Amino acid sequence: MAEKLSSVERWTRSVFRVYAVVLIVCWREASATDLYFSFITSNSGPFASGGSVPAIDIALEQITANGSILPDYSLQYTVRDSQCNRVQALDVFFQEVLSDPVKVAILGCGCSVATGPVAEISHQWNISHISYASSATGFADRDRFRNFFRTHPSDGNSVPAVRSLIEFYGWKRLLVMTQMENLFTEFYDSLVEELQTLNVTVEERRFSGLSGSGGGSDVLETNDLFGQEGDYRVFFLNMYSDQARKVICEAYSRNLLYPRYAWIAYGWYHDDWWTTAFSGNPLKCSDSELASFLDRVIEVQNIPAAEDDSTPTDTGLSAGQFNDRYTEVIDASIKFSFTPVATLTYDAVWALALALNKTEEMMDTLNETEILERTGCDDTTGALVPLSEFEYSNALMGCVIRWNIQETKFLGVSGPVEFGADDGSRVQNTIRVLQYRLVDTNTIERQFFGISNLSTNPPSLSYLQGEGNETTFPEGIPPDGTPLNATVTYHLGLVVIYDILATLGIIFAVVCLAFNIIFRNRKVVQLTSPNLNYFIIAGTVISFVTVYIRLIPSVDKTVNHVRCNLSAWLSVLGYIIAYATILSKLLRVYHIFHNPTSQKKKAFKDVHLVGVIAIITGVGVFMLILGSVIPQLRPNLDLATSAETPQDRDELGVRIDNLYWQCYGGNDSAPFIWLALIYLYLAILQVVGIVLALQTRKVTIKALNDAKVIAALIYVSSILLVILAVVTFALGDYINVNEVLFTGGLLVAAIMFLVLIFVPKMYRLYRDPLGENIFSKNDHSTIEIGKSGSITVRGSGFGDNTRIKLLMKRVEELEKELQKHNISYECDENGTAQSEVAIENHHEARLSTGSDADETTASPRYSTVHQNGSVGWNVTIENQYEEVSAGNDTDENTSSARLSNSTLVRDTSPVTAV
Repeated sequence: MAEKLSSVERWTRSVFRVYAVVLIVCWREASATDLYFSFITSNSGPFASGGSVPAIDIALEQITANGSILPDYSLQYTVRDSQCNRVQALDVFFQEVLSDPVKVAILGCGCSVATGPVAEISHQWNISHISYASSATGFADRDRFRNFFRTHPSDGNSVPAVRSLIEFYGWKRLLVMTQMENLFTEFYDSLVEELQTLNVTVEERRFSGLSGSGGGSDVLETNDLFGQEGDYRVFFLNMYSDQARKVICEAYSRNLLYPRYAWIAYGWYHDDWWTTAFSGNPLKCSDSELASFLDRVIEVQNIPAAEDDSTPTDTGLSAGQFNDRYTEVIDASIKFSFTPVATLTYDAVWALALALNKTEEMMDTLNETEILERTGCDDTTGALVPLSEFEYSNALMGCVIRWNIQETKFLGVSGPVEFGADDGSRVQNTIRVLQYRLVDTNTIERQFFGISNLSTNPPSLSYLQGEGNETTFPEGIPPDGTPLNATVTYHLGLVVIYDILATLGIIFAVVCLAFNIIFRNRKVVQLTSPNLNYFIIAGTVISFVTVYIRLIPSVDKTVNHVRCNLSAWLSVLGYIIAYATILSKLLRVYHIFHNPTSQKKKAFKDVHLVGVIAIITGVGVFMLILGSVIPQLRPNLDLATSAETPQDRDELGVRIDNLYWQCYGGNDSAPFIWLALIYLYLAILQVVGIVLALQTRKVTIKALNDAKVIAALIYVSSILLVILAVVTFALGDYINVNEVLFTGGLLVAAIMFLVLIFVPKMYRLYRDPLGENIFSKNDHSTIEIGKSGSITVRGSGFGDNTRIKLLMKRVEELEKELQKHNISYECDENGTAQSEVAIENHHEARLSTGSDADETTASPRYSTVHQNGSVGWNVTIENQYEEVSAGNDTDENTSSARLSNSTLVRDTSPVTAV
């Protein structure tokens, strides 16, 4: 680049050049024909390109000075302002074509918004249209824009460049702020399609622009302009600079800055686009605040640039020489300001001049047939005439000029210039990537740090020498807002507390085991079936071990898979084994005291009760095996969101989704049906236990009757079972709450089994070591315990009310016996009838003529038949002699029974039960 000149030197040179140009023009005017083109710029509006006028003048200087380009013509131009507005652009276009002189081409119309409607109709006048600043992807449609060319590459090239950025930095979420203009909406559609291949989530915020399109809304007034808090961290400003300035001011007020956020913008914005001086529209943010916001903002600049500023070009100037001259003019001008498309404007004028020169050469060197064959314009109407005779109605000349523009190739100050055969857009293989970097508090500069190579598939981003992640993002690459997944496990306090409780439970189970072994021959312990107590202890120990398994604080998938399978088995087995043992004990008590009329009942030995336990447990095991064998019923380990603390934020504010390993994940309902069946089976067992508990609640032998204790166990375990079922199906996503209730329920059930079964026995053994007071004071029963664990009870074991009911049942049986033996009797004068009847071989009751019996010898007894038809007799049942009167009065259908004060007579016939 040339040495920096002083203002005086620049002024002197400018005057000299102007003087030289005037001399050349004056000389050419005397011998050349003026050839006009229309230059439509956007000197005002959201995209100001009026600063490109000096670039046209520099280009015309070089063309005129060349002498070999259009030697017979002098290129001239008219200037119009489209104001970056489609309506205004059409208006000035019609002014141009309806006024003299005739224009052979159009350069313009500044921004894409204004260019679109003109480019769509310019072919109707057979005018070729070259744009220097329009980048909308829609201009690639050759059916709509037939004569359109552009030295500014299509924004379609920016799409793969943005893609390369997103892929290079590993971003997976992008929020695009789109202004409602075709230029930007088309870009967004193309970008979404491109990023689908990367599985990138793209969301858009649309709002109205100021260029005449309408539609959308002013999202700056909405709370979700930038998405929900932290959902998006990478933003693309898909808009003109005046709107972008408003957006970044709002973003600054919300502190959406690097390093927590990343921003991408177009590279064709004016150098000072964020300043009040440039926009003329003050905002609530100062220029220094906006400058600090722009620090580390990335620009995708699809404005081509020469690789070497000093390399001479086909235009007579190197890129460095042009920039120096252009800067001199801008610095000396009070009318024009710098525009980033100046080099493209310069090259557009040269492209037009070279194409017109080639057209004129064809007229001079080729005949009509050769021209038509070469250009493919043979089906076009019109005549081949000199450029000075071009008319808007001459389609043939318009076709030839268009073909020559298409074929134009040269090295310009913006790099190689070539137009695509399919769409007339400038061919581009690389895009420069720049970044705003804050030098000091008030100074920010653009730094060229990387190149997006569009010739590779997929496009790739590479750093320039000396650049890297450390220089581009010194505080780290900003997150994209994708929620981070954190696998959580059980709260440490919960694990420690429950493990301690489980350990204490195991220790207490060992104490109960020692108690059961040491005192197994004491009558108090014998009555609790010590052989069955081992099963209770085993079941509770399994439940305690389940606590350790369920609360393994691991996030490893394999460990959790083992945890899910083992905990399902152990929690069910431990509970069923302990509960089935309690149920079998209750079944024996029920059998003993609800069959008082049997002569000799077959004893229930411990082995029989073990069989009951095995059957109940076997059904549970069978259901567990089904859950392990059938694939649809197996635990399906899956990560699910914890409902307790579903989200957190890291130090950059990125959302963290707290996930946990769910044993039965997915949408398959089969595992839950299987769990429901297991709970149904347990519920059935609970109902059976409740029924047995109610039937044996009045047994009065304290040492044998665990009915009240067992009833308490069953009632509490039933409540626990309901809690466990609710927790399983309703609170599965509350990982710690679930375990507090479910595992807590297992602990309570296990501890309750041990405490209510063994602690009362320990207390009774302490108070009555020999078992002399195992009966209640009103109970005269005796108990014999066999070696096999069978229990023989002599006596009713029930309270008075229950014994009366049983005696009434026996009375009915004896009445049937009297009728069976055809008892006869005679009545005396007092209305009392007496008769002697002997019922032989009956161990439970005898009728005789009057003598008392010995306590150990069965003897005859008198029966008395009353005049009212009732029969009275003396009956011995088990250990007590009782007189029962059963009436059949005509006015009552109910029977009554009472205990007499008669002499007690023992009956040595035992009642045996298990």
